[in-house]
Amino acid sequence: MKIIRICLVAALLQLSNSSYAQDLWIPAGVSLGGSGTAQYNSTTGLLNIPFLLMRRPGQLSGEAVYGAVMQHTGNNEFKLLRTAALRQDDECTQAEVLAAIPQLSLSLSLEQAEALIGCKAVLNDRGTDLTTGRLVAAGWTGADGIANPGAAHLVSRVGNAGYITGGSGRPVIGSIGSGLSITSLNYTPPGVVFISATPAVMLIFREGTLEEYTYSVNDGYAACQLETLTANHALLTEGMSGDEVNLALGCGPDSRQGTVTVSEQREERRWTAERTTVTGQGDVSTSDVLVTATLVDGVLDSTSIMRGSMQSFRSSDCSVDTLTDGANRIREGLAESSLLDAVECEPGFISSSSVSETATKSYYQWRTENRDASPLESVNRSLSVTLTDGVVSDINFQRF
Repeated sequence: MKIIRICLVAALLQLSNSSYAQDLWIPAGVSLGGSGTAQYNSTTGLLNIPFLLMRRPGQLSGEAVYGAVMQHTGNNEFKLLRTAALRQDDECTQAEVLAAIPQLSLSLSLEQAEALIGCKAVLNDRGTDLTTGRLVAAGWTGADGIANPGAAHLVSRVGNAGYITGGSGRPVIGSIGSGLSITSLNYTPPGVVFISATPAVMLIFREGTLEEYTYSVNDGYAACQLETLTANHALLTEGMSGDEVNLALGCGPDSRQGTVTVSEQREERRWTAERTTVTGQGDVSTSDVLVTATLVDGVLDSTSIMRGSMQSFRSSDCSVDTLTDGANRIREGLAESSLLDAVECEPGFISSSSVSETATKSYYQWRTENRDASPLESVNRSLSVTLTDGVVSDINFQRF
């Protein structure tokens, strides 16, 4: 018997109009993601998968299938034979988890927490200490239509994924990892997809007694204005309430993450804003800002602001001689204005970032663009320069 791991992946192809219940074959063009340990019996040709999610392109929700049993019919094709039903206490909806967060307290038992949230917790044993006993994390993530995946982000990565993809009217299965390896006829890498990662709750029990709990929420507010968020950060002062912080910044946070213990209640809020401009020549300019505020026992304790910018230019007139001469003129400690004079062609990429009052980092890169060279030769050059607080701190000159 072969064992494979199936990870949650996104639907990338067009869904047909056939309903899953009416069509014994999974419709052509449907992509499936799964979780749990899938088992394939090479003797009987039966594939058992604990959970599958069928989703339309561009949608986070989909039709969940449990206890799927598929029959290998040859030619890399699998036929869906039967499924099981999702039990109500296995599903934690987003609404249930969101409603429970304000009602959490350190007096809860595991049974009371499950009753409050309305579904079973996923338990994770974090080890046992000789003196203090067993530590167990109980997790819930609000995800409609699927069994509770626990208080963790659901992330699908190409490098460690199994997938089932609709082929020419029939589904085929493939696996990038070890174990079952039947190549899909129409393979398309699923990429990295974040699926309903919040709201989430995790309770930490020590020998059955709740020591602390954490929660995370994506509030889903509209993006803040870049200039407004940057300017209003200066209005924040220690001791403000959470509502006063939101009012001062002029918009609500994108996300909140909190931890409550016997000694304190700590919550981190984040606001983001971004602006991207693309010229007719294909040049791209992006500016972004991230404001973070930490509230302790309901009042503002600390705050930070991260600013970033990036410029990418499609055309470059740099030559090997120009970059070589420029690299020879540049020295650590050189000012930014002198750097641009030292290299007699325009950079292809510029970025800059800063966090609150810490050092500002800038990065410049120049490259030659000789695309006619032999693949056996390295005729191009790349010059990369990092600046800290406006002066050169690192130089890297390479050929490629």
